[in-house]
Amino acid sequence: MINGYRQFNVRPKLHAQDLTTVPWYQDTGYYGAHNARDLIITSWVPLVPVDAGNGCMQVIPESHLAGAIPHVEVKDAGLFLRLDMSVDATRAVTLEVEPGDVLQMHNLVFRRSPDNRNESIRWSIDLRFWRPDTPSADSTLAGLPAPWVSAPATPQSTWMVWYA
Repeated sequence: MINGYRQFNVRPKLHAQDLTTVPWYQDTGYYGAHNARDLIITSWVPLVPVDAGNGCMQVIPESHLAGAIPHVEVKDAGLFLRLDMSVDATRAVTLEVEPGDVLQMHNLVFRRSPDNRNESIRWSIDLRFWRPDTPSADSTLAGLPAPWVSAPATPQSTWMVWYA
């Protein structure tokens, strides 16, 4: 069984703009420490080729093993949260991807998205999934619509009615 998280984003990463430069963080920093035990997977999907020049995702391997780390608000254009600790960036893996690739990340993985130094906009979509029997994940965005996808699979005939 799997549910699609109620929040998903289409993200433009603009050239040389602090607003879209994201410091080191964990998704759990945004969800709250009560989700530290839960498995919430982010599926990050590039819509254009993504490389170090246009700010591709960087991760620290095995960082999810550190558990939930407190976060602090960054006083920058994006007002993002960042890990309240230093990160050994020499361990970072830069994940270059192509349209059609999907990067799957655990909610506790340390990650960031550096500056876009290219002239073009980097477009991506992020989606999140969790098990329906995870009550703290289910309550994270309380008051929003029901999960947008739920498995076991919805029959194609039902989808066709929704989008007819």
